[in-house]
Amino acid sequence: MNRTQCQIWHLAGKKPRAPRSSSYTEITDGQCLLAVTGPSALDVMERITNLDLASPALSPPCLIQGPVLHIPCQVVLFSRPTAQTTILFSFSRGYGQTMADAILHSGKDLGLRPGGEEDLDFLGALNIDG
Repeated sequence: MNRTQCQIWHLAGKKPRAPRSSSYTEITDGQCLLAVTGPSALDVMERITNLDLASPALSPPCLIQGPVLHIPCQVVLFSRPTAQTTILFSFSRGYGQTMADAILHSGKDLGLRPGGEEDLDFLGALNIDG
């Protein structure tokens, strides 16, 4: 994305109304959203990206753009109230299965396992409106 673009992720609560302007594109069906969450989330991410997600300069929640497994991604770093880290990343859906398989393989020895939306239920309690 460039300086004149933005991306809005709706992750919890009621679906917002679309902008009135005709200068937006709905890309939901073209994207895949995955998450790595838990005490070893940063360790898993260190294996699959050169992005410095542990940098003290980052103040969660924050967005970082860069490659994960060499695939261009938008990465959001969250911090759970329980001090566990959650990282969400979005990318072109055509890479979905390959990314999921590679990430699970990368974190297998750290206890990484598939989860579901229930593992992200804390998102509804976050106050991210500013």
